[in-house]
Amino acid sequence: MVNLNNRAVFIEFSGEAGLLDKAGLLRGEGIHRVCLTPIAAYELEVLNLDYIFPHQKVSSLEIQFELNDNWAKLEELVSLINDWIPFGRNVASYLKVLLDSCMEKIIQLAIVLKSMQPDQIFFFQTNSLDLDFSLTFDEQESLYSLLLPHVCKVYSPNSVLTYLPRPKGRRKLSHLIKIHSNFKRKLGMFYQDLKIELKFCRRSKSVSSICFVEGGYGLASAMDLLTSRYRVVPWNPSGPLILPLGFGLRWGIELLKIPRIPHRYKKKCGNAWQKCQHSSRLKLLLSCRGVDFFEVVSSRLEYMFKKIFPRLFVIEIISYGYFKRRNVVCLVSSYFSHPNTYTLAQTAKTLSIPVVTMQHSSYGYWDWPMAKYTDGLMSDYKLTGGHGVTKYVAKDEDSGCSPITTGLISLDNIMKEPATLCKKKEKPKIVYPLASYVKNFIHYTNSRLTLTEYFEINRRILQVLGKFPELDVIVRPHPARQFRENVEAIKSWVRHQKWDHICFETDGSAIKTMQGADLIIIDSPSTVLLHAVTTDVKILVFNRIFKMLEEGLTALKKRVFYSEDLDAFVKRLEEILVTQDFDNAQYKNDEFLCQYGTYKNDGSSLNRVVEAIRQVAARKTAPN
Repeated sequence: MVNLNNRAVFIEFSGEAGLLDKAGLLRGEGIHRVCLTPIAAYELEVLNLDYIFPHQKVSSLEIQFELNDNWAKLEELVSLINDWIPFGRNVASYLKVLLDSCMEKIIQLAIVLKSMQPDQIFFFQTNSLDLDFSLTFDEQESLYSLLLPHVCKVYSPNSVLTYLPRPKGRRKLSHLIKIHSNFKRKLGMFYQDLKIELKFCRRSKSVSSICFVEGGYGLASAMDLLTSRYRVVPWNPSGPLILPLGFGLRWGIELLKIPRIPHRYKKKCGNAWQKCQHSSRLKLLLSCRGVDFFEVVSSRLEYMFKKIFPRLFVIEIISYGYFKRRNVVCLVSSYFSHPNTYTLAQTAKTLSIPVVTMQHSSYGYWDWPMAKYTDGLMSDYKLTGGHGVTKYVAKDEDSGCSPITTGLISLDNIMKEPATLCKKKEKPKIVYPLASYVKNFIHYTNSRLTLTEYFEINRRILQVLGKFPELDVIVRPHPARQFRENVEAIKSWVRHQKWDHICFETDGSAIKTMQGADLIIIDSPSTVLLHAVTTDVKILVFNRIFKMLEEGLTALKKRVFYSEDLDAFVKRLEEILVTQDFDNAQYKNDEFLCQYGTYKNDGSSLNRVVEAIRQVAARKTAPN
């Protein structure tokens, strides 16, 4: 008979702790309660039960060190897929997410189980999703649950694994349907009748065109400036825009329509999937610490081969004809992370059409290898925020991408916005923007903390802020789609502490909130840091995981207080709050902002971007 006094209980989603407690599985001697997420930890604390976090056995830094080999694995995967279908590079960023999401959890489970060697293991079944649309795992799926039996076979073979049924109606998937709808809407542009596109393409064949694929990160402003400067007249609300001076400007994706996918492409990709299933080399790549996880990711790979790749063949053909008919002389995008847009860039390269991308995230002062895959390999020119980023991009000789220093339009727009005039503050205002709590859509790029480790950092900082009721503390959750239960966990924990002066704010502009602050606290120096340094506010930055580059770090320390020691960081924070020393005179310095964001800090980034695009399109030498 199984000894129930030596059991491991894994808890991940909201409500599971209460159900396990009612079933009598959480209390007694020899019980290992393992919290995989912040919400699980909070609910156990409410029940007054102790627990362990996986990061107490293996830290984010240790996982990151082990997963550094995944860059080489990724290249092998891309090469292997290219042997069957010529689109391995198009899905590289998604392959990296699958690798890292699975391997992070395998490492955690392996070390936890090896140290415990439980006689019995309890876990809830994962949600099964009927929507067949995703290349990666959704935040409401449990990768831990899917991987656990495979890890048990290797690291705890004598354990009895018991899966508990997930209660019916426990979690609605309405947000997934919404995501699916958005996905279909974005791809819907490809589902329209090709005849509509051909109708437009018969007009104005002699006019050269600049094709915009994505308009994020300020590129939409560049398009607006071009259209206003050259009096662009719309040919049709959904058709091309013609520039009198010789350039047509349009959103490339919106005019690419996919008709019915020919059977030959489906057959070709289906045959490739058969080879994939029987590839020993692929299965070797999809393993970690002796645990084979091919079975876990096979549904995603099948979707990739049977749904995505046939579509890319058609996009390739249509975009080839489209670019030639429209005499496209330049392709512009903020990045190429989606397989569809990556294919457009590949077609442009085939036709020797120059491809221009814009820096779409904060890097250059920290190492972000993923930039190579999102835009570097497909870009002929990269518009950067400053000389610091330009140097970083230029170091990657493999990509063949030439950086052009322009400054970031998005940061210029922030600095041009007048700060909101408000009534005199009764209390000092502290703003604490959080990073995202993402569970399954992750990749380790020197900037990733596990959910529970980040949760612990949040709580250490909030414990200090909680001591000062004379302050107004505003916590800003990350706006990206993420695992909302864990955001609720930190909110609920703050409410449980009865810290009424700490509020969570999601409405309004995060930039304006920071502009009106006396102190900004940052625990993840990514894009929010660039936004913060556009203000005149005092900033404290803590960093545990980002691999900072020496030149960037030197410039950053002239503008902010920086620490990689959490104890030293919270001590400094408390000293400032006790004395209310919010004066920023010591850190009045724009060197970091100019090196990595606004270049000359003159508000003219948009003009430089537009001029660079025009010169590239005219095949002139781009400005340096």
